[in-house]
Amino acid sequence: MRRFIRGLGVLAVLGLASRLARLPGAAFLLAQLRGWSAYASGATISVLQALICLAALRLTRRMGLRRALRELGLLASPLRPLAFALVVTSPMLIGYAATSSLDRQATVVGLLFGAFLWPLAEEILYRGYAFGQLYRHAGWGFWPAALATAAVFGFGHLYQMVTGDLTLLGGLGVFLITATGSVLFSWLFLRWSFNLWVPSGVHALMNLWWMLFAVDQTALGGWLANAARAATVVLAIVVTLVATPSPRRAQEREPASRDDAPPLLREAMA
Repeated sequence: MRRFIRGLGVLAVLGLASRLARLPGAAFLLAQLRGWSAYASGATISVLQALICLAALRLTRRMGLRRALRELGLLASPLRPLAFALVVTSPMLIGYAATSSLDRQATVVGLLFGAFLWPLAEEILYRGYAFGQLYRHAGWGFWPAALATAAVFGFGHLYQMVTGDLTLLGGLGVFLITATGSVLFSWLFLRWSFNLWVPSGVHALMNLWWMLFAVDQTALGGWLANAARAATVVLAIVVTLVATPSPRRAQEREPASRDDAPPLLREAMA
């Protein structure tokens, strides 16, 4: 029962943070910021979501800042994940460079936000916090934890029905594509020993190549674009299976957190 309640609490935090822009006070604040810059409102939401995750870990798990950052996977080394992301997203880079021209309307600021800040904020919330807490501490298996976060993640991208002028069928396509991506990112997070820079790096570079070459205004894309994206997914899975131990072996080698460690090791980790 305790784990069930903990899981409901995680989902409540996820729901609150993912719908933050719709809350009355936040909506008023964002309306003021949009008058100055659309990026200011997006950055504000990203920061607030990260703070909500840290606050939730503080209140529910009594974690200080450093332990909370470690729990979210942010203190792991980003170097190997960056190399991994560059390799596995190369089919998208090569494919889009061969079939599309650079988007002349793309700006450095737009790419920084759309390809790096917002994907990182999403990974902190959906993978580092929601999936991590459901899987590691609420006792949920991989599929329940991954699918629950994927459903909220996919729902959160349905705004593209408006921005991309999509039909209901197109909206369903966006939901399925983004939800599937969420499951992949959760799996990468798990297999790479909860290093958040792995799904964050892949997420960021997939967004970057998609935006840099103006593949599509939404997550749908055409068959060539999706073939390159599918190749990236397959390559990410294959390289991960080769390069990482199974989750069981990884947990045997290193406890997921101080709370899961044996007493003597727990003292050493304090």
